[in-house]
Amino acid sequence: MNRNHLYTENKIKLLMVGLEKEIEKNKFPSLINPGIFISLFVPIWIQYLTFKYKTITTEEQAISMLLFSAFLILMIIILVNVIKRFSNELKELIYIDDNMYKKMLLEKLEDTLLRYKEDENI
Repeated sequence: MNRNHLYTENKIKLLMVGLEKEIEKNKFPSLINPGIFISLFVPIWIQYLTFKYKTITTEEQAISMLLFSAFLILMIIILVNVIKRFSNELKELIYIDDNMYKKMLLEKLEDTLLRYKEDENI
């Protein structure tokens, strides 16, 4: 960086901004849009619950149905989060692309900027 006269605070920040933009541009798009999934799933879930509650005759059945539904929703949320996390990690393992190297370079530039500020203060 010294050789190419890039060792100034403004130039390091400019390199960091450029790398961040490049990383964002090259990200993989999400396969399942959460908004679309929720907008399709909620009406189906409401119809299912309406159907199930019509068959309930006692308070015990209603409470057990409510607890079961809450537990089922919680399990679905946890399952979706686990699948999403593993799919992102798997995607990074399978697709060794420039983004990983750019992220490492961005971290190095951040460290360099911190060192530059420390050197400037001394």
